[in-house]
Amino acid sequence: MIVSEYGEWQEPERPPFTMADVIRAVQEMMLKANVSFDEAMRALLQSGMPFNALVPVDGLEPFLTSLVAQLDHTLDDRRARFDLDGLVAREDAALTRLRKMLETEAGKVEGGPLHTLGNLFKREAPTPHDLHAMLKLGWQMPAESEATRLVAEFVERLGHLEPVRDFARRERFHGTEPLDLKQARRLRELFNATKQLRDELHAAIESGNLLNVNTEHIRELLGSEAAHQFDALREKLLSSFNDSLEQTGLVDTEDGIYKLTPAAARRLGTEFLTEVFSFLRSDGLGKHAATKSGEGQIETVRTRPYQFGDSLAHLDVGTSLMNAVIRDGPGLPVRVRASDFEVHETRATARTAIAVLLDQSGSMARFGRFYNAKKVALALDALVRTQFPEDRLYFIGFATFARQIGIGDVPALAPKPVTHFGSTLRLSFDFETSEDPRKKAQVPAYFTNTQKGLELARRLLTREECANRHIFLITDGVPTAYYLGTRLKLTYPPALETFHETMREVHACTREQITINTFMLTSDWEFDAHGEREFVEAVARINRGRILHPSPDSLTRYVLTDYLHHKKKQFSL
Repeated sequence: MIVSEYGEWQEPERPPFTMADVIRAVQEMMLKANVSFDEAMRALLQSGMPFNALVPVDGLEPFLTSLVAQLDHTLDDRRARFDLDGLVAREDAALTRLRKMLETEAGKVEGGPLHTLGNLFKREAPTPHDLHAMLKLGWQMPAESEATRLVAEFVERLGHLEPVRDFARRERFHGTEPLDLKQARRLRELFNATKQLRDELHAAIESGNLLNVNTEHIRELLGSEAAHQFDALREKLLSSFNDSLEQTGLVDTEDGIYKLTPAAARRLGTEFLTEVFSFLRSDGLGKHAATKSGEGQIETVRTRPYQFGDSLAHLDVGTSLMNAVIRDGPGLPVRVRASDFEVHETRATARTAIAVLLDQSGSMARFGRFYNAKKVALALDALVRTQFPEDRLYFIGFATFARQIGIGDVPALAPKPVTHFGSTLRLSFDFETSEDPRKKAQVPAYFTNTQKGLELARRLLTREECANRHIFLITDGVPTAYYLGTRLKLTYPPALETFHETMREVHACTREQITINTFMLTSDWEFDAHGEREFVEAVARINRGRILHPSPDSLTRYVLTDYLHHKKKQFSL
């Protein structure tokens, strides 16, 4: 008989997190908060990141422990030196005298504010409400009266004493050196600062993170030498951390600014792509092949006789040798002639050029819309780069203006902040001479200039010599900006002329045989707020593109599925 004994289950030790984990966390922060990589990294560093799991620094823990010991010694020394209980007793006696003096004043008068004050002062422990009432009644009496002076002095002394009383009770001082009230308040401030610094140092020992320790407090409480040593240790820690970051090849530190490398953006896109592929397993991947045989990249099983001009890269060696043997019979050497050559038939692959338009208007900051739009861009770039390298992919950000964006700039991209508020807005700007950056800076940047985005996409795609050209328009609203000649017009709510001018550009894209697929990120209740439904339906009617209405968190899946759907369709060349 086999007997097995089982001990208590213990969770296996997890490996420590790595620099790659740190970078991934910072990337997620920048994508969701729409901030730069530098801003997100510094926020993570300040949040108490455990440096000691990443870049241990020799001598850090012993040095910090010695500083904590000095602070503890300082606290114990002050407890043994000063007599706060005596101060509290003296102040209580002074308050008792003030109370009796006011009771005497109040006894001279029946009724009125002075009599009420006397009754309040008979209470042994006035509440904050009582003190407020005392002041209020004191203000109702002549400023030069003795009672008013007594009230003001009592309230002031009691207000200063109560924090000192709590402080003395909590810290249990047992010395003999007397203090006045002002000195006791200063002692309390120093005590609190010392304990706060001690807590910061304890946290630094646990995490190795020196960024949340106030160096000036070290200088004030432990001296300049300790502060200098701490600064040197912190610089050494940050230098080691930055070196480790750069060694990953994903981050550069230029002039103290943390920046993502393009490789990091591509890696992030690959991660998003892997995440989305769990929804696309059944679709499969594969390069699209056209139905027409001819010179191309994909070989078929069928062969045909060689013709002048065919590439020998597709030569079927086995069939060619067999033709020579059949012609001359078996035997060596085999003499091969040009007429024996057989080549594989090929199908040309269908290249696709795509421009992804990312709406950066102010409303895209809501409900995770822009975060998911950036995930689309990164994942689509990874898909094209790894599976369809012959395709061309462009990214365009558009709000009031439009510009082409590199994949390395996508993670830090952000919607434009809303700077003008009001139910109606009509603005016009003349750019007849040029689009001067200084003049652009004066224009509200958060409007939706779909017309300009489509125009830039059209100009980029018409350069591509391929049959498949698509625009993926990712937006959450209708156009609110357009150019009329050299004049830029901003309209909110959307105006009819904005729609008309945008539709001119839709017609131009259609004439160039560019398909516009619109991914509308509005919620159901927003879809009819300003004519969104009519706008996208008009685009689809004119252009014969598709309308998709995904939730923001399913946007990446929709876009990649749409791209793969077109890659799997065949067409004649």
